[in-house]
Amino acid sequence: MEILMITVVIGAILAATDNPFFFRYRSLRFLYGFGLPLYFRMFKVLPRSDKFSIPRWKIEHWMAASGFSKPMAEGNDGQYVLMEFVGLPGRPIPLLMRAKISWDNKDRNVIVWGYATWTYFIIFAALLAMFFIPAKMEGDVCLQAPMFVYLLWCGILYFKQSQRLPSIGEQISQYLSSDYQEYRTQR
Repeated sequence: MEILMITVVIGAILAATDNPFFFRYRSLRFLYGFGLPLYFRMFKVLPRSDKFSIPRWKIEHWMAASGFSKPMAEGNDGQYVLMEFVGLPGRPIPLLMRAKISWDNKDRNVIVWGYATWTYFIIFAALLAMFFIPAKMEGDVCLQAPMFVYLLWCGILYFKQSQRLPSIGEQISQYLSSDYQEYRTQR
């Protein structure tokens, strides 16, 4: 019973970190760079540029232009973590995948990983665990229906997000491949 309680508490804490409020905390960023991998794609960078950093606002702009709803990006030189939210203001809901995008000018690659958000992973684990909990009901139909609906919903979200993630990888690859240098005037 103690193990179940500890698992529930850890799951609730991880699910809470899928909130935009916690997403901006640098000390929690390690939670977003791993998880259940659902997507992977690599893009080549042309050997024209020695750019290492991309401003956060530019990545969030590319995300919005690619169709991401309420996009957020956090990171530093060479790596960003991206999340997408839907819902009412004050009640944001993360979508299925968060992405980790990294680039290395030495290897000339932009790599996009898509991981299941903690919320979706925990819901999946809970639904999966229900199959192993003995039930005093006739048949498993009551347990199979929520899992089927959940997997259908995740499939729809995956299809939508897996079409948007390559566009961010392409934008970053093109930006790093260009000779164009940005200059900001300071006032």
